[in-house]
Amino acid sequence: MFDAHVLGDAVPLVRANNYLTACRDAYQDKPGEAQVVIALHAAPMVIAFNDAAWAKYAFGERARLTDPKTGKPSLRNLYASEDVADPFAAVAVPALQRRGTLFLFCNNVLRNLVSSLARRRSETPEAVRADLIASFLPGIMLVPAVVAGIAMAQEHGCAYESLT
Repeated sequence: MFDAHVLGDAVPLVRANNYLTACRDAYQDKPGEAQVVIALHAAPMVIAFNDAAWAKYAFGERARLTDPKTGKPSLRNLYASEDVADPFAAVAVPALQRRGTLFLFCNNVLRNLVSSLARRRSETPEAVRADLIASFLPGIMLVPAVVAGIAMAQEHGCAYESLT
């Protein structure tokens, strides 16, 4: 389980990919034998959202991520793009999901994000929350609290690594 606190250069995605590749190449693990869970909160939370949310909520500015096609803050989720012209295509969320990676999104983080965006946009928290949840990439799992999920995963034998 990777507890993702940092985003720069797609650190959580790169780490997960490196782990899965090492398990396959060095230890001859078969598909599905190695499991990765990425807990999203803090800066990496933007990984979880579709392009429409990136454009609407200016996640490119939040992530300080420049779109190589425009030279401006990204209005699309480059962490989910498998376009070979994009910088993280090899470690994109869908590619990792196909390798069995699970992504957990912390409800406490969502609550704080909703509050911030609702104030900034003069919208109701209920409307922003519903929109954000509807904007999750396929397979993103909202959990009550990532910290509890981490503890439960460790109780079931998962190894833990904090990406700071």
